[in-house]
Amino acid sequence: MTNHDSTFELLNLELLNLEPTMRQSLYILLSIFLGTVLTLGHELTWLIRYSLMVMLFFTFLGVRFRREMWQSQHIAVVLVNILLPLFFFALLNQWDWTLAMTVFIVGIAPTAAAAPVITSFLRGRVDFVTASVLLTSPVLAIAISLLLPLLLKVKEPIAVEDVLLPIATIVFIPLLLSQAIRRLSRSWTAALQRLNKIPFYLFLFNVYIASADASVFIRSDQSTGWMTILLIALLIGGLCVVLFQLGARLGRPHFGIETSMALGRKNTMFALWIALTFINPVVALGPIFYIFWQNAYNSWQIYEVEKRAGRK
Repeated sequence: MTNHDSTFELLNLELLNLEPTMRQSLYILLSIFLGTVLTLGHELTWLIRYSLMVMLFFTFLGVRFRREMWQSQHIAVVLVNILLPLFFFALLNQWDWTLAMTVFIVGIAPTAAAAPVITSFLRGRVDFVTASVLLTSPVLAIAISLLLPLLLKVKEPIAVEDVLLPIATIVFIPLLLSQAIRRLSRSWTAALQRLNKIPFYLFLFNVYIASADASVFIRSDQSTGWMTILLIALLIGGLCVVLFQLGARLGRPHFGIETSMALGRKNTMFALWIALTFINPVVALGPIFYIFWQNAYNSWQIYEVEKRAGRK
């Protein structure tokens, strides 16, 4: 793929090694299966916070901030990323609060660390999507901190700072630490970037923990039936298609692929941590289902790009 701007560094294209292949899909399936069978993992939900910080650290480590990275479409991505989930929440909340919150948490999640990698397979501009990761991670973390206390169903109101502080540490500590290492030592940076498989292993570990926690919760909570789980799966699938398609339209005519990835490829681990920390394990099913839907959608996108390239 041609580098559209040689004046700054892009993410290492092997970061996270998350090409949506059959092998990796099987790894995800295996993690979910182990979570439903070996439910001891539900006692380790506190580790998701720290593993997510490590994943974000590796993401930010490969990036140097440059003014040329930013486009006006990034503003549209951020606004839609906030307003659309709020719209869906208001719509679904008239019917079921849990379903509404599930869609909201997934919809407002920032751009995934893997999005630049997938964009390279689609022959899009990696720098555009990299900038989206850097922009949406802190901005949406703050937005969630402000909105979540207003949407939660609790007897006592939750202060914004009670949500903002833990969310801010998740994003800003890895961001500041990674940039400090970049400035202090090139050799340290290069050595750490060679450990690019660690985030994917942490990703699978988080999926296992979330699956175990959801499994324990569903078994103990008789009010959550299979119909609810099926509805969550279908709603999240619909949300996935809407986000990718709407993103593609936002970026036309020049950044259709890039805005589609920026809006559609979600940091599911971030959404997962929010759900398990502040809401409940049923809502955490949303990010788990989204993992499958977005990988399926990206696989279709890559197939279409390769098919068109083969015709030329």
